[in-house]
Amino acid sequence: MKYNFDEIINRKNSGGIKWDLVEYFYKDPEVLPFWVADMDFACALPIIQAIQKRLEHPIFGYTLQTEEYNDAVLQWMKTRHHWNIKRNWIVFTPGIVPALNLLIRTFTHPGEKVIIQTPVYHIFFQAVRNNGCSVIENQLVLSDHQYQMDFDLLEKQIDKRTRMLILCSPQNPVGRVWAEKDLLRLFEICQKHNLLIVADEIHHDLIMPGYQHKVMASLSDEIADQIITCCAPSKTFNLAGLQTANLIIKDKHLRNQFKIALDNLGITGPNPLSQTALIAAYTKGAEWLDQVLVYIHNNYLFLKKYLKTEIPELRVLPLQATYLCWIDCSALNMNDQQIKLFFQDNAKVGIEEGYRFGS
Repeated sequence: MKYNFDEIINRKNSGGIKWDLVEYFYKDPEVLPFWVADMDFACALPIIQAIQKRLEHPIFGYTLQTEEYNDAVLQWMKTRHHWNIKRNWIVFTPGIVPALNLLIRTFTHPGEKVIIQTPVYHIFFQAVRNNGCSVIENQLVLSDHQYQMDFDLLEKQIDKRTRMLILCSPQNPVGRVWAEKDLLRLFEICQKHNLLIVADEIHHDLIMPGYQHKVMASLSDEIADQIITCCAPSKTFNLAGLQTANLIIKDKHLRNQFKIALDNLGITGPNPLSQTALIAAYTKGAEWLDQVLVYIHNNYLFLKKYLKTEIPELRVLPLQATYLCWIDCSALNMNDQQIKLFFQDNAKVGIEEGYRFGS
């Protein structure tokens, strides 16, 4: 079917963070909340229909992570990402953010170091520091309008207290799809220094036309043994509020350690509606996703052309993945606070400030 992404859906007073906290954050109800990774498109019809059908059953008790759930994840990874995984590698978690915190708590000790590659999702900083570890910023290098990994710097930053590297792939917020050669070089370094790699691939379905994402763990069995892959339907299908995600963990020892950590917190399986939504998304949502990617890409092209013509001081960096737009405002010669207030008060656009993502 053909989806209408031009439809404007009023989300105010629906309990959503994005729209119901506008006045709290900005003191102005007219500001557009463009600070949060949350689409304003209606969910794919098969997802809505599946939830409606599940609602016909009047009981919502404790829920198993069913074989249908696992099969849906298996099939999605195989068809969308060309990665053959096994059922027992799939570990449910109610979200990637709580999973990141728990992974750091499980596989590091307070006082140890975790590497992140900045600019990157600012929650990474919180997850590391909240669990008593130190953040090491392996700053990406901007060259020819594209961010690159700095492998020489990475080698120098690793010491005997470094335990983990969190990879963001595709990179949020700069929209970079990492080349296979970059992922292989990264693995060589991490293997040499015995670093566990946690790959946050929550945006791995949101790839723009002309680009191809490679799940790092799919490159070889050896690599998969040293990686924990984080994925979810939440960004892909706009299901963040249903709180369902998965870690794909091939190594049995790592998997068992993490499962014990989940058990210790009383975290079990998905709830009835989140499980239903995931199954429908991964088995019947591909048509919606293919259309939404074209729509997002056209939005990006429109914005890029408009700014080049009307506000050439603002430079839009290439968008290879995600639906986030990373805009270089340095030519405005304004500091962080001035930029934030200009967008908020004059343009009526609530942004996520660049400095929050690190160096």
